[in-house]
Amino acid sequence: ITMETSQNAMGRGLERGTECCLGCPESVVWDDLMEHKNTWCSKRLVSCHLCQDKVSLDTLDHHTERRCSKRTLNCPICRKIFFWENYKNHVEEDCKKQNCKWCSKPFT
Repeated sequence: ITMETSQNAMGRGLERGTECCLGCPESVVWDDLMEHKNTWCSKRLVSCHLCQDKVSLDTLDHHTERRCSKRTLNCPICRKIFFWENYKNHVEEDCKKQNCKWCSKPFT
């Protein structure tokens, strides 16, 4: 193999698609790979806008809806809104001290 043949082969390889190393199914031209990984890739890491944890873009919605410690939810007993990370303590401490609004019996 001559130097010219090797350079031609490398040149053709740069024009063909290569798999993204982050694990997405995209085939990307070598010259565009860095831009793809930093800007377009569905597997790139992004910060959750609630907790700032790094998660892959394609799991961000699931994270914010089901996993994020800073997601909010309503207490089924008192209807107050809490961060998930504080919810267990609230239910075990604060809401146990309240009475049911329908039957007036204390929660156990």
